[in-house]
Amino acid sequence: MEQKIFSRCGMRCDLCLIYRPNVEREDRRAEICKKLMEAYSCKKNMDEFRRNR
Repeated sequence: MEQKIFSRCGMRCDLCLIYRPNVEREDRRAEICKKLMEAYSCKKNMDEFRRNR
């Protein structure tokens, strides 16, 4: 049984699809980022975010 990991906000990091150990097992960041951009009406693509870091 995997350890449950809770964040400060009370959500479970171990269930989050963008939590690093989960990304290492199954990388779905492109799909997730697309949905987050739709939800928050963001028009930038991921390359623009990386360049502005």
